[in-house]
Amino acid sequence: MKAVFTCFTLGQMISKICKILFGMHFGVLFIYLTGSLEILPTNCRAYTQWTTHYIDPFFEQDWGMFAPVPPSSNLHVFMQYRVVKAGQATTSPWYDVYSPILAQNHSSFFSLNQRLMKYFHGATMNVYKAKNTLTDTTATVVNQAITRSYGYKSLRNYAKIVLSNKNELAAAGDTTYLKIKFINDYFPPYARRAEPQQDSKKYEHSVLETGFNKI
Repeated sequence: MKAVFTCFTLGQMISKICKILFGMHFGVLFIYLTGSLEILPTNCRAYTQWTTHYIDPFFEQDWGMFAPVPPSSNLHVFMQYRVVKAGQATTSPWYDVYSPILAQNHSSFFSLNQRLMKYFHGATMNVYKAKNTLTDTTATVVNQAITRSYGYKSLRNYAKIVLSNKNELAAAGDTTYLKIKFINDYFPPYARRAEPQQDSKKYEHSVLETGFNKI
């Protein structure tokens, strides 16, 4: 009887702990999403800065999930690192971080990489939105606007994960800088789908590149 009572009490305790953890998770998610909509009072928006570190990149979502938009371009995301140690800088090659995820997603009907693909598209669109609102398009101003965006901060967190798998880079320097390049190949209008792909007027090509920023 005592053993049954102990198990029952333990089960109740685990249930309460789970409820508290789920409540905290959804509370942080609520602050994160309302912060992106700017509907919180100004003195409360500072909390969205620390919620970003918890949400990105694994729990990130936006309001577009309720009204998905068909893809209109082929996306490519490249990351490059520069590590500095004792005044000596080493620059890595460009790493294609999106194409492997896309290939793995296409290899299976039930792939968890679909979530990562949505994450990359959402972050990229947020970066482009930050850039497109500028009237001053000098490189320094554009880089500052991009690095302040939620999309860039999210990708910066993902870049740390990529870097942790590059042992030769992770151990090579005291300070690490990141550069991200976005390439969008936009699909042509349906009525012009039969025209040669070499026609540059048919296929729009967009390239956006940040400067090296400390991570």
